[in-house]
Amino acid sequence: MPHTVLALTLYPRVFRFALHLTRDWCDAQDVTQSAYLRALPHVGAVTGDDLHLATLRYLRETAKTTWLDECRKRARRVQPVLVSDYAWASLPGPDEIDRLETSLAIWQVLDSMPADERAAVLARYAGETPRRYGERLGIGKDRAYRLMYTGRLRFQIAFLEVA
Repeated sequence: MPHTVLALTLYPRVFRFALHLTRDWCDAQDVTQSAYLRALPHVGAVTGDDLHLATLRYLRETAKTTWLDECRKRARRVQPVLVSDYAWASLPGPDEIDRLETSLAIWQVLDSMPADERAAVLARYAGETPRRYGERLGIGKDRAYRLMYTGRLRFQIAFLEVA
């Protein structure tokens, strides 16, 4: 399958990723289209054992970079918002961009983790106990605790490397 055709078949997955980043349908469409405009000329150079996965990672990374560029552009642009009759404020600020970059780093680390550990970490973050998680999956409390513990450690180590 040629690289370009493969990239086009991944469009819905890249769009869902962009929608997760932007939390806005129109922004996600813009980010996905811009990312494809940036990536398609270079997608033929993608190599790896699993070409499908390597292409998806390349397109998602391009979409993330496109969204960060857009956020930086918006931060540089002064957008006056009327707060009262006498006061003006500008949005968005640098804190919003820092939160976005941290969020992207978290999801990048979670995406790199094994699926069972990622699910355990997300379940623990959602407040689920190892006992309830083990019962839900039918794996036992001890196995669930080990998954949550090793997943958390793997997440912490990987996040320190990324951040």
